[in-house]
Amino acid sequence: MKHGLTWFLVLFLVIAPLCALAESTLFTLVLNQPYDAVVLMDQNGNTLSSVVTTTPVNGQTYWTLRVTDNGTDTAFLYTRDAQGNWINENVSYPMHLIFAGQGTTPTPEATATPTIAHTPSKPWPVYTQVSRTPVTIRLLEGEKRAQSRTGPAKTYHGAGGYKPYKVTSASALFIEGSYMLVDLDYTTVGKRVVYFLTSAFKGTGSVPSVTLTAYPAYTLSALTPTFGPGVAYDAFSEAAIGSGTPLSVFYEENGWVFAEFDSALGYVRAFIPVDMVGW
Repeated sequence: MKHGLTWFLVLFLVIAPLCALAESTLFTLVLNQPYDAVVLMDQNGNTLSSVVTTTPVNGQTYWTLRVTDNGTDTAFLYTRDAQGNWINENVSYPMHLIFAGQGTTPTPEATATPTIAHTPSKPWPVYTQVSRTPVTIRLLEGEKRAQSRTGPAKTYHGAGGYKPYKVTSASALFIEGSYMLVDLDYTTVGKRVVYFLTSAFKGTGSVPSVTLTAYPAYTLSALTPTFGPGVAYDAFSEAAIGSGTPLSVFYEENGWVFAEFDSALGYVRAFIPVDMVGW
């Protein structure tokens, strides 16, 4: 009898802590990128979670996970790519915060457990301000206009004709081939960043020539791009695009990306808020 009681106490002491550690709770992650799968693991690579639901909302995905407490202090986020590889995203969550909302059922509208928006490092160059060189538009006879493009070639849609005497300021960003990207202020449409033939301006000797690198991305929601990196620039209404539109991003300036995409006008280049861009 004593031996039986002893074994019972031993089993109780072994099993009781395991039962306590087997507690689980629901935890919601809000991720900007549409991953194939996500999982939380401890520092030893042991799985801590299983997927309960996934819900897309406004370009983001809400991953509701059931997380099991195995005694670790920290959970690490792993995502699975299209080839089936698990990638450590270098994002961690304290387990005590995950369990702070135990017993609740989170939803996209009112998430009761901690939610963390995960944004990996941007693949494109990020600038506070792209260098601008003051230039002067050449005078034309009468009411003639200098023609612009939405990209550095004739194949891109036109971005308007501009009478030189109505251009109140102009600065060049860079030259691509025979075209130059110019930030100008025009009396009737306001501020725009568009392409002109370099020969349409004077004082271009110090403007740098570049070859831009394109980085693949996509829109997270329907939007109207602008003609420059900010709301002070004219809206590009004719080039409005939907959610999931593929982008070729060249660089980011002041929270806006300069990108090329297919629109109702064909392929154009314009600016899009970076928080509306996934990659």
